Amino acid sequence: MPRSILFILCLISLVTSVSGYGLYVDCTDRVIAGTPIKCSIDSDLPVGTIFFVELYSPTVQQIATQQVTIMEDKTTQYKIFDTTGLASGNYSVNARLRIDGTIFRNDSQFGNTVIITGVQIPPTTTTQTITITKSPLLSATITPTATPIITITRTVTPTATPIQTVIISTIPTKSVEELLNEQNKKIDEQNRLIAEQNKKIESQNDLLNQILSKIKSVFGWN
Repeated sequence: MPRSILFILCLISLVTSVSGYGLYVDCTDRVIAGTPIKCSIDSDLPVGTIFFVELYSPTVQQIATQQVTIMEDKTTQYKIFDTTGLASGNYSVNARLRIDGTIFRNDSQFGNTVIITGVQIPPTTTTQTITITKSPLLSATITPTATPIITITRTVTPTATPIQTVIISTIPTKSVEELLNEQNKKIDEQNRLIAEQNKKIESQNDLLNQILSKIKSVFGWN
């Protein structure tokens, strides 16, 4: 190949690597099943550009996808993938773009491999019924969970003798002394109101007497 053509190709490669866009998708490379995969996305693609970051299984089946839109400030964006119930294996996160003719810089990273370890075992629930033959009959249903819950149903068999129900009130009752004290307080309050009313009446009577005295003095009445 002539040196001139080789030089031109080198220049084209150099210009492409400098002038292209950058896209960097970096995700957690190892997680335990049930903990999320966290991905950071940085890019200087044009504002408003939309693409997708997708999680693939070891058999290259798409599990989940997250949409990314380039914002005006072009700050780092973060996306999370749930791994609950996923089996151990080598998964991958890749960016999927629908941008024709777009040139990317050589250092761009479109995703990475994620190793998931451990398998989440869903909790199992069993029900066991225990019947006690004593009277009254008791049936207990036990449901094992993280904290055992026991539900007991009591069945009473009626007999010839009427069943008496005794209700014990736990509401505290007031003593006679407390009732008398409350009644006396009410009486004292009524007496106070009456005394205030009498004072107002006396004040009004004094004012009327003063007015009457002035009228008598004006007309010379005795």
